[in-house]
Amino acid sequence: MRNTTINSPIKISVVAALSLSISASSVTAQQQQKKFSWGIAKGDSIQIQNSMQSGQSGVTTITANGNSARGRIEVTQGQQNSTLSSLLIQSGTSLQGDGGLLVIGKEKENDSYMIPTITNRGTLNTEQYPVINVEGSNKTIQNFINEGTIKSSNEVAIKVRGTNNTITTFSNSGLIKAKKEALTFYNTTITSFDNKGTIENESDGSGRSIDLYNATITNFTNSGTIKAQKNHAVYLNDSTITNFINDTNGLIDTQSQGNGLNGQNDFKHSNAHQVHAAIRVQAGNGKTSSIQSLENKGTIKGKRAGISLARQAGDSGGKNNINIGTIKNSGTIEAGNAGIYMVGDFMTIQNIINEGTITITNGTNNGDYSAGIVVAAVDKKNPIYADIQNKGTITGGQYGVFIEGGTINNLKNSGTIEGKKDGIAFFNAEGTLHTTITNLEIEQGGIIRGEQNGINISKNNGDKDQTVVGNLTIAQDATVEGINGSGLVLGKDNKNGSSSDKYQLTGKIEVNGTLKGKTAAIINKGELGSNEGGDVLVIGEQGKIEGVVKNESGGTLKGNITNKGTGTLEIDNKGTVGNKTVIKNDGGGSIKILDWKLENQDNGSGNLKTVQFEGNGGNITLEKLTISETNTDITKVAEAIQGSQKAQAVAHTQVKTSDGNGAVTITGDLLRGLVANIDGSKTAAAALNRTLIATATARATFLDTVMGNALNTLSFLHHKDRASSSLGSYKNANLYANATTIRNDLLSQSSSYA
Repeated sequence: MRNTTINSPIKISVVAALSLSISASSVTAQQQQKKFSWGIAKGDSIQIQNSMQSGQSGVTTITANGNSARGRIEVTQGQQNSTLSSLLIQSGTSLQGDGGLLVIGKEKENDSYMIPTITNRGTLNTEQYPVINVEGSNKTIQNFINEGTIKSSNEVAIKVRGTNNTITTFSNSGLIKAKKEALTFYNTTITSFDNKGTIENESDGSGRSIDLYNATITNFTNSGTIKAQKNHAVYLNDSTITNFINDTNGLIDTQSQGNGLNGQNDFKHSNAHQVHAAIRVQAGNGKTSSIQSLENKGTIKGKRAGISLARQAGDSGGKNNINIGTIKNSGTIEAGNAGIYMVGDFMTIQNIINEGTITITNGTNNGDYSAGIVVAAVDKKNPIYADIQNKGTITGGQYGVFIEGGTINNLKNSGTIEGKKDGIAFFNAEGTLHTTITNLEIEQGGIIRGEQNGINISKNNGDKDQTVVGNLTIAQDATVEGINGSGLVLGKDNKNGSSSDKYQLTGKIEVNGTLKGKTAAIINKGELGSNEGGDVLVIGEQGKIEGVVKNESGGTLKGNITNKGTGTLEIDNKGTVGNKTVIKNDGGGSIKILDWKLENQDNGSGNLKTVQFEGNGGNITLEKLTISETNTDITKVAEAIQGSQKAQAVAHTQVKTSDGNGAVTITGDLLRGLVANIDGSKTAAAALNRTLIATATARATFLDTVMGNALNTLSFLHHKDRASSSLGSYKNANLYANATTIRNDLLSQSSSYA
């Protein structure tokens, strides 16, 4: 091969181009040796001009006769570890590739050389091959700059593959477009990637805009447009990006939903690999993908998902395969089903922060669910989503935040999270999952609102699932609201006992803002509280609960309840409570207990569970006391009501038994007395009488103990219409009926049932 120094334009014909390579390398007097050089193959007339200085590699400039030519530019053979000249394709030059247009290296070739700069200011086109193709190993391009157009109508626009290939700076301010991938980087290291132009697919293209496999990028910045028609816009597999920024004017967009769209099963976590996204991070089967920081300041749009982190199809797991330091949105994420969609078993995301807007546009699509943020596991592998924080706005989906397995240290909201069903929902679509959140905190000014429920910890389609929330805190001026349902739902019905799912809020609920719902403020069918003697519900001085706090049948409430606010706290307990519950009113408001179920302690002592009324604030009233006949020693009822406010609390308390066989039921109130209702068809008269005597004596003794300071003895039941009319002048808290009266009255009536 002949080395030449070119100082003036040279025209190379088609025939000559087949046999002649032109070196643009600098050759000094002290360094007369072969080097890799640029050459022309299969070309029409193309002009090449080299401008160089002594001891430097110079610049090879490419232009075309008539501004248009067809051919291929290649790197010819030369000495290892040498430096080529820079390559400049001049503005106004239009080149049509023949078997590719710019070819650097060959497959399985290990020749090592460095190219200072490749600059394109013209228009480069190919049909069947990549426009720019870098292959083999050990190639270094210090700067790649596109200010023109690079386009492939049937293939990849730019492909870099092989091993140990490096690009120091990749910069695009022009157009890179292809039917398949616009950019493909395999086994490539890039220090700085900067797009200010457009990188996209053809309208009928099926490829990804940017495809990274086993690639490493230190800084990835987009302030232009990256757009895919039928696939992911940016795709990482077994790749690493240290800092990924979609800048203020940047747009990353995909118009594709994904494959397998056959109804409502498509968006399940087992199909996560089929969901297309504007930015997709994927790994599996021992491979790892990671992003230290992913920040969106511009716009991310996805027909189905904005940002997606998901396992690879058929992943066998074994270690963390996706590691993310921080995902931060201060711009706009707009998506059909999920703004940020994170589904996998072996992944760790340290921080998810939304300071901008996440908007869901479809609400539902093909029967699938939709949410601003989705975090999920696949099957018991417990991915870690350390901290999730919303300071912006999340709206438009069925759910604001949708949680389906995994470990979350802190979920904090000081912005707005809204859902057409629930604001925050916990769900299991399939499999066996464990979900753990240490702290769920709605900070000052934060809003969580659902058209059904504010926070719903009850949704599942599986079995043996476990959802555990440590503490729920609602700060001053914060709101959790269920517009047509409940502010908070914990657990679901398990009437037949077939489900072994667990729903637990193990710490306490502290309300310094507002918790409200149309049906109830809180519905508990799971396990609320776990600390006997500790607090389970505290309403602060500025806090209020609008709606009833319901502990439903099947639910467990363990801990103390305190109201320091000025509003009314309503409690309806039909479930199970701890062995001792303290209800305390220290504010200017009131506590109204609509119903309280009383039963034996669960420690086998035979004693009743106690409820203790305390406080220095407003009223506490117990409107109804329900006693379980099947699990209560009614002779100890008097011992169950305790505290300095007990007399006030039970002044108007109605008493009713439940769960019995119907032979004897007790109704009445703790002021006027109790009524024994006897069904003689269900038991013998003697047994009834013994039951009546014991029951009446126990009830009356309870009244004597609780009410104290007797002023009058009442003869009631069938004698009640002869009671003194002067009783109205006494305080309710001082009226009671003693044991003898109740017993005698019951005995005299019992003959009519025998």
